[in-house]
Amino acid sequence: MPARRPLKEYEAKRDFASTAEPAPGGEFSSDGPLRFMVHKHTATNLHYDLRLELDGVLLSWAIPKGPSADTTQRRLAMHVEDHPLEYAGFEGVIPKGEYGGGPSLIWDAGTFSPDEGGKTYFDDRAGAEAELRQELANGKISVLLRGKKLKGSYALIHTKKATKEWLILKHRDDAANPARDILDDGFSVASKHDTESLRAHPEDSGTKYGGLGSPASVERAVPGKLAFVEPMLAMRAAVPTLDGWSYEPKLDGIRALVALDHGKVTIRSRGNRDITFAYPALAEALKRQPVATALLDGEIVAVNEQGRPSFERIQQRMNLQDPGLIAEADRDVPVVFYAFDIVHLDGFDLRAASLHDRREMLSRVVLPSPYVSQVVTLEMDAEAAFQACVSAGFEGIVAKRNGSRYEPGKRSGAWVKRRAQNRDTFVVGGFTRGTGSRESSFGGLLIGTREADGRLVYGGRVGSGFTGREIDQVMALLEPHITKESPFSAIVPDAKLATWVRPELSVEVEFLEVTSVGVLRAPVFKGFVDGPPELRAIPGEDLEEDASVVIHDTRHASTGMDAPGNDDSGEPVAGVQAETPRAGTKRTSANTSRAESPAAVLPEPVDDHADLLDQLSAARQRLTIHGTGWELPVTNLDKELWPATSHRRAVTKRDLLKYAVQCSGHALPHLRDRPLTLLRFPNGITGKKFYQRHWADTPPAFLETVLVWGEGESEDRRFLLCNNLPSLLWFCQIADIEWHATLSRVVKGADGQHLTTDFAGSLATLEQSTLNHPDFVLFDLDPYIFAGHEAKGAEPEPSRKSFEVTCAVAFGLKELLDSLGLVSFVKTSGATGIHIYVPVLRQMDYSIVRAAATTIYSELFARRPQDATMEWQSSKRTGKVFLDANQNARQKSLAAAYSPRAKPGAPVSVPYAWEDLGSVYPGDTSLLDPWWLDRPDPWAGILDQKNDLARILGL
Repeated sequence: MPARRPLKEYEAKRDFASTAEPAPGGEFSSDGPLRFMVHKHTATNLHYDLRLELDGVLLSWAIPKGPSADTTQRRLAMHVEDHPLEYAGFEGVIPKGEYGGGPSLIWDAGTFSPDEGGKTYFDDRAGAEAELRQELANGKISVLLRGKKLKGSYALIHTKKATKEWLILKHRDDAANPARDILDDGFSVASKHDTESLRAHPEDSGTKYGGLGSPASVERAVPGKLAFVEPMLAMRAAVPTLDGWSYEPKLDGIRALVALDHGKVTIRSRGNRDITFAYPALAEALKRQPVATALLDGEIVAVNEQGRPSFERIQQRMNLQDPGLIAEADRDVPVVFYAFDIVHLDGFDLRAASLHDRREMLSRVVLPSPYVSQVVTLEMDAEAAFQACVSAGFEGIVAKRNGSRYEPGKRSGAWVKRRAQNRDTFVVGGFTRGTGSRESSFGGLLIGTREADGRLVYGGRVGSGFTGREIDQVMALLEPHITKESPFSAIVPDAKLATWVRPELSVEVEFLEVTSVGVLRAPVFKGFVDGPPELRAIPGEDLEEDASVVIHDTRHASTGMDAPGNDDSGEPVAGVQAETPRAGTKRTSANTSRAESPAAVLPEPVDDHADLLDQLSAARQRLTIHGTGWELPVTNLDKELWPATSHRRAVTKRDLLKYAVQCSGHALPHLRDRPLTLLRFPNGITGKKFYQRHWADTPPAFLETVLVWGEGESEDRRFLLCNNLPSLLWFCQIADIEWHATLSRVVKGADGQHLTTDFAGSLATLEQSTLNHPDFVLFDLDPYIFAGHEAKGAEPEPSRKSFEVTCAVAFGLKELLDSLGLVSFVKTSGATGIHIYVPVLRQMDYSIVRAAATTIYSELFARRPQDATMEWQSSKRTGKVFLDANQNARQKSLAAAYSPRAKPGAPVSVPYAWEDLGSVYPGDTSLLDPWWLDRPDPWAGILDQKNDLARILGL
């Protein structure tokens, strides 16, 4: 251990029994760059104490007027006694009567290096200390500071050799700023106290903040060499509004990673292309960043005349190769590198560190200049952050989980993006001919805006947003309007390829921005203002469901009419309270029990879960649960549905009902409007089981049903839906242990307006409906890796080895889906497998979705033949994970998210964020301890994140 300088003067001035100031310790860290800090100290007079680390102590100077960023200022700095290194983390109130009595807060903290002559030592502690010792002896110290407030190069000069008087002054560099008084920010960088609030909270005194600003002190940072990594990517999803998340503006520029290596700069694009040569002024500015080695992640942005990021402007220079043109672009289209993450710093790999800690490092490292800045972090409500960023001209926000690590190359749920979209009405003036699969139709619509004087001004070409079915319908709509003359007031870029139409049709288009030449950027077709209903634009936000298919209101008091229920044995249970449908309700064409008019729809009843759990805790075998506007008799509450295991007690029907209440907020959104297949175990999982898809009896009033053509049965059958809590409890009461739901729904929603909600009468009717068009592509990973104790001919039992291999295959599949631009969600099956759901627009029926899944599986199998198989003969699957695409079928259903499973211990099919997959073995979950309900649902808003599969597949 290095020797510590003696601290006799420091110790002599303090009574450590009275003050919370730290006594000198034994060992001290000698890793990473040297540390500095500044105390704002109100003793007899307010002053600032600058402290520089050397040989295990803090050299200290008291600066009465405080430091300045103005190079014209020369301020007195009195050299005082050395302090122990532990003092770098001290913040508190020194008791009155003690030396220096009064509040002392950590005004700034970070790392530094001597920089006399321009040489720095951020990754060479021994060299730094040797240089600092020499400068101290010479009476002139030059240091480069990396703090949150103090940045850049400063000099300390011993002016009167026989005294302790020194001067501190700011050197000229990018951090010099005579217009800003850095002392205006009087808050602690450690606790956010100011001196008065710290005085009011003396109990906060103590050594609590050691290691501030040093990469060596960051939790989970490890020594490592500088190396490029693939950038971490954000997922397009519903932006979380939870504690532990923060927000950044989404910048409209070029994603870039910057490596700084002892003065050498390399800039690489997201695609790992070296683009340093294209931005010479930026590269020169990056050379001045105060690091030995660093890897920064950020965005290269060009701004317009209003100071807002402009992708159009950066496009003007992003592909330039000629040095002369690049030099002109540096002059005419300057760029700024906005850093939002730091992956490596001065010999330390920060990938495993939390985002919060990486941001803290970044805030100290980045030396702002006209070419380099740090992205602002917004600690506010998600919607307020979004509105603030959009109003400021950014294209949206990126939400980031503060505790997340940096995941190279992954599109992680820890980063979620939301883009602003503009929407307006435009006139169709023509179309271009299509190519490939659209060769016989059109490629894009030529659109424009009608000016006050009647001119039609060209606004661009819209070629995306059309489903396969819509393309032919749009073409049929265009053909009667074809004309020989262009309706536009000027020549348009696509004139040679255009077929003109009379300007009589109007469309709704969503787009990012209007460029300087009046053309839309990233336009997407949303529908016709007039025209066939299936092509008509849906106004405003996406609809949650079809206006003709809405939830039946169950809040009115019961009429007392009896309706048969069933207990877990299948026998009728009297006394289920039904209600007479109120005026205005009917069976829709989909034969679901819904309200007739959206205006008549009232909110779903909100039940008191605590009250329901109390009711279920009553020591009785039979009781009637009373909810908000509903009642449900339940029986055999202590019947064991799952037997006891070596480490868990038996699980009863009462336990199942309680779990249903607890999980309903998470589970119901994933069950809603999906026909169910019941898997019933009247005598528990060790007894006989049976599947039940149809329901012939009259169900309880709160239970919604749907009439569907029975495939292979040549008649309609009634299926059950689970759209509310009493329905879920009723399923549990009849011993439906597993909740199996289809991949498709009985409502239209925004992406199903071209489909019907009539499922009865014939197979042809069913095939035109929403039930033939799934919301998801399902990837079911089913391991055939045996635990070793199975009976001959039995299916594999769960095992940790099997689960590890299945997770590895799942992550391989995610990489493939990410490369295709497909957002995916993962859950454990609750048994042996893993289910991956890819939400998709309802453009295609099951046959096409199944074919897409098969194609993707084939590529996955080609990449991982050692641990994956598509073999249909089960005896040939042994030792591998079976990739089953045939679950993508209209007649199939799968255990839904949060469904219990009929396996020992009562495990549950639990959704996970991708980064958490594998952290919990499925066999270690049990509905007896549903810890996953204490966290946000990782699948929340899954239907708001649909992929345009037709576009991705080129259909």
